[in-house]
Amino acid sequence: MKWLIAVLLSVPLWAQQGPLTRTRVVVPPDVMRGERVRVRVTCGGVLLLFDADAESSAHIGETVIVRNPENGRRFVARVEDKGKVFVKK
Repeated sequence: MKWLIAVLLSVPLWAQQGPLTRTRVVVPPDVMRGERVRVRVTCGGVLLLFDADAESSAHIGETVIVRNPENGRRFVARVEDKGKVFVKK
């Protein structure tokens, strides 16, 4: 029994669990909860830029909940790039 345990411990954990596949790889979100993000709001020809706090995490193309630090209101924005979100009205 001691020999079997020694053999298992000498093999790296990733090798014990099988080949590394795309489904086992976890990609960190582009916007993390609590992170300060740059918000871009467009409405017709008007462009508004400001910083806000992300209240959820998301990848590029997904939606994220953002809190406006001026009034505390929450709104939904789409992640455009790392640390950048946008809202189209």
